[in-house]
Amino acid sequence: MQKKTGMRKAVSIILLLSIGCGVFSQSLLQLKDRYYSLTDEGIEFYNRNLSSSFDLTGSEYWPPIFKQKHWVCNQVAASYYMMTYETNSKKDLSSQIPENVFSIYFAWNFGNGGYGWFGDHYIITMEMMRDFGVPLLTECQADISLDSSM
Repeated sequence: MQKKTGMRKAVSIILLLSIGCGVFSQSLLQLKDRYYSLTDEGIEFYNRNLSSSFDLTGSEYWPPIFKQKHWVCNQVAASYYMMTYETNSKKDLSSQIPENVFSIYFAWNFGNGGYGWFGDHYIITMEMMRDFGVPLLTECQADISLDSSM
């Protein structure tokens, strides 16, 4: 019986917080011509509470700077930097080790159909990673032989 009471309290608190956050966020946003924008209160709130920039390059989870030679900008950003950083920070793994870094050319080659003169949109890369994953840098022959700079 005590478990049910505790669970009910937890659910009630979560619901109240959700409703409160929804009401609060509505005061920060305004709808105009089918597009949301920040209200003056919202701009002030975010200027006060969010930093304008931050530097991840000193973090052990941020991979070394990649010196690209091909049109792989979107895959470097999405797979190499974003996915590697996020995954390794959650798993507490160092991105300074090539075996912990995600492939660039797997997503690029997959998306361009084998015609390497054009890249693929970063959204397609992220959808591909979500749907069936992406190998590590050291597992993809294209990364090893093309221009892996690690």
